[in-house]
Amino acid sequence: MKKVTIEKFVQGTLDESFTVPVAFIRTLNALLPHFALQSLNEKGFNLEQIMTAHKQNTTYQAETEVNEKGIDKKVVIQLK
Repeated sequence: MKKVTIEKFVQGTLDESFTVPVAFIRTLNALLPHFALQSLNEKGFNLEQIMTAHKQNTTYQAETEVNEKGIDKKVVIQLK
């Protein structure tokens, strides 16, 4: 079973990394309120696309960068 890897970088250095099964993403997609899914989509993280990529046996990657109080942060989500 494929897994989704989520990585957080702070100032260009990997700060956190964890992996979740695609089934968890499917559950999130079903349980999260519409506004939460919409907010994720606006940040570039589309749970529907992750599930579609899984079904089609393709890869998925999205990332977003933010600056919080002068600290550069980046979040990367990958389905390999």
